[in-house]
Amino acid sequence: MAKDKIIGAIVMILGILIAIIYTMGSVVDLWFETLGGDPNWDAFFRIFEIDWLDYRLFTVLPLRILLQQITPLP
Repeated sequence: MAKDKIIGAIVMILGILIAIIYTMGSVVDLWFETLGGDPNWDAFFRIFEIDWLDYRLFTVLPLRILLQQITPLP
């Protein structure tokens, strides 16, 4: 019983840390895209030609998924 709670706590902490790191990466990417003037600063993070730190992945995509669950989009 206690073992399950410890594993659950570790998984939860790891998930929170990943979300924080990803959010900060998206905020930094938004700054470089707008004020920083260097949109290709994160070229070495691109895996399979996807910009994983793109701010739109963190802001637009979750909103689209949420709205799709509430009212299906065509």
